[in-house]
Amino acid sequence: MLATLALEERLDRLDPPVSIIAGEVDRSTPPELMRRLADDVTVIPDAPHMIALTHPQQLAQAILAG
Repeated sequence: MLATLALEERLDRLDPPVSIIAGEVDRSTPPELMRRLADDVTVIPDAPHMIALTHPQQLAQAILAG
């Protein structure tokens, strides 16, 4: 049933809040690349791509800060 819904037509009506968090030394998705998506990007100092594994406390704080 979901496959038959034309959800793409409704996407422009959505305006959900989004937080973009990047690792300072992430080579896969660096902060510069993430800034193309939004002006407000939270950058975790010295964090690589796998922020959740290497900097869980800082990531949690950034998420809770919104």
